[in-house]
Amino acid sequence: MPPTDRFQLFHQHEAHEMSCDPHYEVADGAQRSAGWLVFAITIGKPRTAAVKQAFYRKLVQKLAQSPGVRPQDVMVTILPAQPEDWSFADGAPASSLGPVAGS
Repeated sequence: MPPTDRFQLFHQHEAHEMSCDPHYEVADGAQRSAGWLVFAITIGKPRTAAVKQAFYRKLVQKLAQSPGVRPQDVMVTILPAQPEDWSFADGAPASSLGPVAGS
């Protein structure tokens, strides 16, 4: 990914604005805490299942190291999008921009 190709949105919610089954798909009978996190990542370039799985493992590992987030509290969704699904500015579809340097 090119270093400048990074757009991030952070949404912080109050406890009453979020609801999640603390046991849903958590291994070994563990449960999520009230401080669980959701990462919703939209990607333009397809990634293999192996690359995504390595990312999930690395993400929870890094979050556990700092700031100390429990792996059970991390949920990730990766949503692919095609170039015609994006417009970065001026109403022009990303598909009209041609190849992106560094991709």
